[in-house]
Amino acid sequence: MKQFFGALLRWRPPFGLRHQWILAAALLWGTFFVVLAVSYVPSAVPLRVGDIAPTDVVAPANVDYVDEQATQEARRRAAAQVAPFYRVDANAQTRLADAASRLFAQLGDGSPKALAALRGMGVDDLTIAQWKSLTPAERSIVQTDVTTAVAQREALGVGVEDSDLADARSKVADAIAGLKLGPMAQRVATVLSGALVFHDVSVDLAATYDAQRSAMAAVAPVRIALAKGTVIVHKGDLVTPAQVETLRAAGIARPALDWPRLASYAVLALVLLGLLAVPVLVFAREVFRDWRLLWLTASVTLLGVVCAKFIPPTVSIGGVDAVSVALVPAGAVGMLLTILAGVRVGIYGVLVVSFAAGLANPQSYPFALGLFCMGFAATLGVGTLRRRSDLLRAGWIAGGIGAVVFASSDILRGAGIWTAALDAVVSLLAGLLSAIETVGLLPFLEHAFHLCSPLRLMELGNSSEPLLQRLLIEAPGTYVHSITVGYLAEAAARAVGGDPLLARVGAYYHDIGKMKRAQYFVENQGGGPNPHDTLAPSLSSLVIIAHVEDGVKAAREHRLPENVVDIIQQHHGTSLVSFMYCKAQEEGSDKFTPLPDDFRYPGPKPQTKEAALVMICDGIEASVRSIKQPTPQKIETQVRRIIDQLLHNGELDECDLTLRDLHAIEKACIQVLFGIHHQRIEYPAMSSPGNGRGLLRLPVERRRARG
Repeated sequence: MKQFFGALLRWRPPFGLRHQWILAAALLWGTFFVVLAVSYVPSAVPLRVGDIAPTDVVAPANVDYVDEQATQEARRRAAAQVAPFYRVDANAQTRLADAASRLFAQLGDGSPKALAALRGMGVDDLTIAQWKSLTPAERSIVQTDVTTAVAQREALGVGVEDSDLADARSKVADAIAGLKLGPMAQRVATVLSGALVFHDVSVDLAATYDAQRSAMAAVAPVRIALAKGTVIVHKGDLVTPAQVETLRAAGIARPALDWPRLASYAVLALVLLGLLAVPVLVFAREVFRDWRLLWLTASVTLLGVVCAKFIPPTVSIGGVDAVSVALVPAGAVGMLLTILAGVRVGIYGVLVVSFAAGLANPQSYPFALGLFCMGFAATLGVGTLRRRSDLLRAGWIAGGIGAVVFASSDILRGAGIWTAALDAVVSLLAGLLSAIETVGLLPFLEHAFHLCSPLRLMELGNSSEPLLQRLLIEAPGTYVHSITVGYLAEAAARAVGGDPLLARVGAYYHDIGKMKRAQYFVENQGGGPNPHDTLAPSLSSLVIIAHVEDGVKAAREHRLPENVVDIIQQHHGTSLVSFMYCKAQEEGSDKFTPLPDDFRYPGPKPQTKEAALVMICDGIEASVRSIKQPTPQKIETQVRRIIDQLLHNGELDECDLTLRDLHAIEKACIQVLFGIHHQRIEYPAMSSPGNGRGLLRLPVERRRARG
């Protein structure tokens, strides 16, 4: 089992970085799509309308939804009860005048066509015959009286529908009866006036439609509320459309595939992927250069998005809805990514998780801003992590920010003071929970992705670490040298904007390879015999050079972080073991000429600022320690010589130190060395008469005389 986990921790992806980009992008997109498109349901019931229920189906939780079908039916009934609106024809008088002109013209025509038209208007043959038998004077009176009577009725502005024609004609006939006409003329006038009364109203479709819409809008949605455990469909029942709608609202129906919706989710998943990948590609390109950072960012972000999907936006506590979306680990995502990959990557991760929380739970859109503020505050809170308590402080800060944002949002939307107070408490606890989650997941992520956090470096920098204790016991001179190099490297890293903690810890471990053959290094000989006096220079150089490989091996055995291993491997670069090379030249002959490459370290040259700083400070500390009676002038000269020599030999070509940085490093190292090699006054020897022992009597404060 131990071998299995060891192999698991040493695992590396078997394919190239470019293929890993594609795989990581596909996994991220796929997970985003699944999280957004698939609803989390406890079970799925494959019932359709018309099926026979094989068993009782109960509500898995409290269900409260709007019954769309019942609501639409109620609105249709309300619209059907609206009486139609009518509009009176504004041109009724004109139509009457035209109809009267045609009527009396046809009465005078007498042609078969005219007679047929009169019969179509309700004028019978008797009336036509009686009209012809009237004198011209009587005809004129009848025409005037008929036109006047009908026009007076139209002037009232009361429309006539088809159902009211008989009543309207009766009223006109009553008006004709009151006129002083002969019996035959009165009958003709009555028939002709009835022919001129017609319907003059129509349905006002626009007004009727507006009234129906108002009636439908006034109907409240039909809500269905079911308690948990309520039977939705009884065993043996014929499934109705209303029951299928209830099953869907409860989240236990098997829905049909909605391809447009799935396509929309696919696009949104691509947007989420771009929201993470594009800013990282522009502002944190190192993620795409290092497979460890790539998979760390993908894994932690996916974890946050999954939690954002499955954590509901609110939860009822004592009858009050609390904002449970604050429990989405946006703060933990930001802190983990910031500690292991940098502040910028942490901010992008928080942005994606907050956006995903809004997409996965549309009702939580108002809370997405609060979630982002919490994660953003947590990210900035661990930007300069130097102790474990900083995590707790960042968690409290994030919780406080979330409490202010969520409580303010509650007050603005009128949720009440108790809801705001409860949400503030939940936010504070969520911030604390983010810190706990970070502490719990950080060691696992460090080992899984072979990364190193500041907390791990602080642990390694503790003098009680077993490897440092071994170094102290087995190679005490090297231990003192490493501690001093650590002070120098830390000061130099601060001066050039590097990582002071990494530089110091790397310096502590850079020479652990010397433990294997400690007596072969002068700082551990304590003035005793030097084994190199009996060895050939070439063999001595091999022993000295081997301490780098031995250090890398020891670091990997003790599972030191990769960035510390890199410092051990690069702290000598490809420099020359100059003492042994010069000695070999002195001992050489005409037949044997030593080659410089045989006396060089295998490298590589320092690739980072911190590795270069350890190289510079290692050389400075060793050379300054060799100065007899060091003075400030000698120290300054030696520091400049070491830096110039490394620069001239090209050992700093592959790191990103500038000439300005080298001047800052020189100044910082000189300042530290002045403190180490400060002047001391010489204490005089004091003799004591009598037994001849020299005693140094320390002054003590006299007691006050008793009053």
